[in-house]
Amino acid sequence: RQSADQLSNLKTCNAPLYAITARQARDHKWTDALIINTNGHIIESTIANLFWIRDGVVFTPPLSEGCVAGVMRRHLLEKMTVREAMLTEAVLAEAEEVFLTNAIKAIRWVSSFGEACYTNRVIAAIQNDLIP
Repeated sequence: RQSADQLSNLKTCNAPLYAITARQARDHKWTDALIINTNGHIIESTIANLFWIRDGVVFTPPLSEGCVAGVMRRHLLEKMTVREAMLTEAVLAEAEEVFLTNAIKAIRWVSSFGEACYTNRVIAAIQNDLIP
């Protein structure tokens, strides 16, 4: 669980939570794992910011929830309409599309989480329109 404090929005070299969670993902043969905050809300993955699409609207957790203020996250917030909202497992299960962003891989489609499977039609358009 990540706290939502003054330092949580910064990516630092001292990030044992991310390293431990990434190791758990590898041990379970998952591509990645999600980080939750102390309120039980999903805020990001071990290496990326998280976005989801529902009814044609793109959402991401607000920085006040404790997620890292990523470069690609900021780029998408500047270039397109994105609503910030708290994310729970129930909300994620109802999402139509889910994607991760970071400065290294830009946008990465999430195909599934638990029993939920996601499409990537809007994500493909976002990639074509916003990523050089």
